[in-house]
Amino acid sequence: MSEAMMPTDWRDQIRALAKDHPRGLAGLADRIGMSRPSLSMLLADKYPGDPARMRAKVMLFLGEGQVSCPYLRQEIADSECRGYRTRPQPTSIPSELRHWTACQACQLGKALATAERKEPSHVA
Repeated sequence: MSEAMMPTDWRDQIRALAKDHPRGLAGLADRIGMSRPSLSMLLADKYPGDPARMRAKVMLFLGEGQVSCPYLRQEIADSECRGYRTRPQPTSIPSELRHWTACQACQLGKALATAERKEPSHVA
């Protein structure tokens, strides 16, 4: 599917990619690194666990490059999130230390780090 024809909503993107995948949603879920039932529940907004972690995996797979930072309360590039998360602990600026501390406890950041380690290749 060409980028010009790619739907903008992540759910629509996943459904379109699943439709094009030989094994459907199950095959796409394998490529993302989750089970088919988990992906199906996430698409239906019925995922019982932490949906932010699962959405982070999907967004990383889609290459969205944007995450919703709970500390900054705004969208930032995933590379910026990684930079905040992996930088050395600040010692001289209290606001930077609070930000760094929040990043160390952030479930979204942990999910991105896990997904980055297992980064799947995109569907052709």
